[in-house]
Order: sequence, then structure tokens, then C-alpha cells
Amino acid sequence: MTNIKSARDPKLVLFEGRTAYFYAFLAAVISQFAGMTLHPLLVPLSQAALIFPLFLHYIQSNRPKQNFKLMVFWSLCMTLSSIGLTLRFSELARREYLLATKYKTEMFRWVETGVGPEGDYRLFLPQHLIQLGILFVTALVSGGFLALVLGAALLNYMSYYVGCLILSASTKWPLLLVGWPPYAILRVLGYIMLAIACAHHFYYRLLHYPIDRVLMRRFLYYGLMLVALDVLIKSLFAESWRRLLKALLGNSS
Repeated sequence: MTNIKSARDPKLVLFEGRTAYFYAFLAAVISQFAGMTLHPLLVPLSQAALIFPLFLHYIQSNRPKQNFKLMVFWSLCMTLSSIGLTLRFSELARREYLLATKYKTEMFRWVETGVGPEGDYRLFLPQHLIQLGILFVTALVSGGFLALVLGAALLNYMSYYVGCLILSASTKWPLLLVGWPPYAILRVLGYIMLAIACAHHFYYRLLHYPIDRVLMRRFLYYGLMLVALDVLIKSLFAESWRRLLKALLGNSS
């Protein structure tokens, strides 16, 4: 019976196995280039809209671990395609991504001088708490969709900055590897886990979708742990990372 259903339901075929990863890849890449024709406010909305059916499919079937893997893969594809778009069409990317210019200016100033929120927990911690609060609220009221919009917007402007770092360097490949600091990657992973946990709660309450309460508590705890680790590691090692970036850009420490 399961095989017959899978053969007849295109959604099951499209969103299962390797095909699901191919769909996530296409959703990331197509939305990046389609975004060049959209208003910047619509870019993260369109990116979230393309991946949301896959996200929702794994919520409905109560497979949060597989959902997490797919959303991590989608985030990676989004990041690489954003960097690629910036390298090839930097002016278009600047106009396409919300807050891209502001974030790039702030981060380049920090890399050069050490001044800015990135290196001062008294400045970046309030920003992170606001983002975390927005993530919880948007995920809980929209079943995860608006959390994906937020995630897409964050990935876009952070990856634009990394692309600009690469463009500014004489030797480019090292910055492709270290442009994204590891503590920021922890935050992305934590946000994905939290968005999935909140979405499961939303659909369980609204539509009575199945839910593994024990696993969802783990997702919540691990997600918060990753976000806290981001703050801790960033507080301790952001300055060392800044010096590395500055050296790779060809500046003296």
C-alpha cells in the first residue's frame, strides 16, 4: 500500500530521498537568481516560499531529524549561491539583499579597526536576543514559514559580506573557507532546530499533526545550547578571528 501511494503521489516522490536534496538545491539556486527581478523585501519571502513545502512535508510526517538535515543542506546551498551571486554580480547582490550594504560596512570596519558590535558582547548580545525573540514569535505564529523568511534574510546579507571579503582579497580561496566564522554557523544550526521545534508545536496545536514531545524538547534544548555556544565562542574568539581575516586580506595586524 505504501509503495502504491508513493508511486501515485508526486509530492512523496519529490520530497523523499535524494530527490528531496535535489529539490532543496534547486529551491536555493533558483530563488537566488529569480530574486534579481524582485524588490528586496520580496526576496527572502520567495526563498522561504520555495523551500516551505519541503519543510512542511517533514513536519506532517513527523520526521524532524530528516527535516533538520534538509534545512541545513538548503542553508548551505543558499550560502554558496549567495556568495557566488555576489562574486559574479556584486552590484545586483547589493541591491537584492536586505541590509547587505549596512552589514558589509559594519563588518569591514570591524575587521579593519576592531570597532563594532561583532567584537563586543555588550553590543552583539542585545542584537542576538532580539533575533532569537523574533525567531520564536515568527515560528510560533506562522508554523515556521516566517522563521524561514528570517533565516533567508540573515543568510543573504551575511553571505554577501563574505563574498565581498573574497572580492577584496588578493588570494581568494582561504576566505571562502573562513569568511563565515564557526560561531555564526553554530547559531544557524541552533535557529534551524528551534524553528523546527516551534513549527511542530504550531501544527500539533492547530491541526493535530503527530509530534514526538521528547524529541522536540531535545530540539529546543540543543537549539538554545547552540545559540548560547555562539555567544560564548564569539565573546572569546571574535578578536582572534578578526586578526585572521585582516591578515588574509593582506593588512598588517
